[in-house]
Amino acid sequence: AQLRATIAASEGQLQLAYATYVELTGAPPQDPLARPDLPKGLVPAQVAEAVAHARAHHPALRAAKMTEESYGRDAEAERAAIYPD
Repeated sequence: AQLRATIAASEGQLQLAYATYVELTGAPPQDPLARPDLPKGLVPAQVAEAVAHARAHHPALRAAKMTEESYGRDAEAERAAIYPD
C-alpha cells in the first residue's frame, strides 16, 4: 500500500512539473530530457573529501560547532564566578 502511494505521489509530482514547464516555457519538454553534465571539480572525486568539505562548510554543522563553543565559554564563565583564581 505504501509503495502504491509513493508511486501515485511521484506521478502527481511529474504531472505538476510537466504542467509547470509548459506554463513557463509555452511548449512541452523535448523527449528525452537529458541530465546536464556537472562542471568538473564541482563534486569531489572521493567520498572522504566530500565529507570533509561538508563538515567544514555545511551551515547547520558550522552553527552547531559555534553553539558548542558558546556553551563551553558559558561554562568557563560560570566556573570563574564560583572558583577564584
